[in-house]
Amino acid sequence: MSENKEEKKTQAPPKPWLLKKVDAINEAIDENRNVKEIGDLFEELLEGLTSERYNFNDPEGKKYSEYLEIKRKPIGYIFFCKCLKIVIGINKENSYSQNLSKELWTRWGNYRLRKTINNLKEVDDFVSFLFQFLRPTVIQNLYEAVEKLEWNFDKLHRVLGEIYRNNPNILENVATILEKVDVKSWLLANCGKSLRAQAEILRIKPDLKKEVKEELEEDTLKPFERKVEAAQEDIAESVENAQKTITNLKESTERKLRDSEARFIQVIGIFAAIIAFIVTIVPTAVRLGGASIPIALAGLAIVTAGIVILLAMIFGKDERRKSLSKGLTGIIIAFTLWLTLTVVLAFVEPNVLRPPPDPVRVDTLYIHTVETTPPPTPSIKEGD
Repeated sequence: MSENKEEKKTQAPPKPWLLKKVDAINEAIDENRNVKEIGDLFEELLEGLTSERYNFNDPEGKKYSEYLEIKRKPIGYIFFCKCLKIVIGINKENSYSQNLSKELWTRWGNYRLRKTINNLKEVDDFVSFLFQFLRPTVIQNLYEAVEKLEWNFDKLHRVLGEIYRNNPNILENVATILEKVDVKSWLLANCGKSLRAQAEILRIKPDLKKEVKEELEEDTLKPFERKVEAAQEDIAESVENAQKTITNLKESTERKLRDSEARFIQVIGIFAAIIAFIVTIVPTAVRLGGASIPIALAGLAIVTAGIVILLAMIFGKDERRKSLSKGLTGIIIAFTLWLTLTVVLAFVEPNVLRPPPDPVRVDTLYIHTVETTPPPTPSIKEGD
């Protein structure tokens, strides 16, 4: 039973569609069949060629690829050998081979005229792959044979060179074909060299992109890493500064508390001085009475205003202290003038500052002795 299973595994599956068509063309060439009959087979291949069949991704192609992997024969190598066999049949220098190359070229051109660009990639790749292996003499004869046809070598360069400008495989195939007509047309040969250079650029472009990308990443990452390091240093410095700021705030708060306590003590002392001044000055003003009362009250008002301004300077904002200092200066000048006026009045008009007489109590009997002068005694004349 195990031997039967192994035989089934090693049994060859049906060939893929593409290999069958290539084998049919090779068989017809080997038998020297009519050129048009081979052309029909070639056109059938072009008509049925799809991306899946060309890359052996169709069901038959996948099974046959797995079978060849067991045999250690890649399917691409098998396909390449079968295509070279077609080339060998065309490469012979005889009229049959020349007619056959022209027939295949013409069928290719007619097929391209009937199809859209979207259906031509696999066909153009396959046919240009075949023709690039033809000998220079065969290519030159073909150049002359198809020069007046609609699909000629000039059209090959202009059309495929434009359509597949980003496909290095087809560009290289077309470049090889055009380079072989250098004897007949040096211009097309130079165009072929230009297409080859273009294909080489396309092949090395991914590597260049990779190298440039790596260099750019390296050039980009290094500054970024430096920025990260700088940012980390800035963060550490910011944390340190924040800690210092917190410490300074604590010290400042404690200092302000101490200053507030000191200012509170100062305020208490100032209020004590105000109370003492009022207790002293008011009875004095009442004692003086009369014209001395306004003078005493004026002095009290000046001192009180000065104390208010002094408190505002102590507890007020810094920007207002300058204006308040001017007011305090004015209060000091006013107090000086008041004191000077009081001293001057004390010497010039003492009655102004003299206290009033003691009031008379109504409930107390006061006896005032009044000296009276007796009326004069009438004189007695002598003789009366």
